Amino acid sequence: MLNKIDIIGRVGKIKSNENNTFFSVATDQGWGDKKKTLWHNVVVFKQLHEICTKYLSVGMLVYVSGELTTFESKDGKTVYQVAAREVKFLTKKTDTEKQSDTFQKQQKSTEEDFDDIPF
Repeated sequence: MLNKIDIIGRVGKIKSNENNTFFSVATDQGWGDKKKTLWHNVVVFKQLHEICTKYLSVGMLVYVSGELTTFESKDGKTVYQVAAREVKFLTKKTDTEKQSDTFQKQQKSTEEDFDDIPF
């Protein structure tokens, strides 16, 4: 069996603790008037955690490759997330800072809450 997911999108919220970094990635689904934003929860561990803590920023375009995992939230819902094995930064942090104000305004209206992700 194969469990692999590859996504390219812009980084939304970012949260880190000692061992993990959690972030969301926005991708588009559909086209024209029917286009909508999908948010993917991503978690990284170990060395990727250290790199993401240092270099990842909101609005940055990233490529994420990993496997789809699930867990049960506090309210009993099944939550899907990508356990990343690879993260590539497709824009520089300085380029991203210029775009982040606009992106953060869009993010607030469409992103799901990160409160269900266990730390």
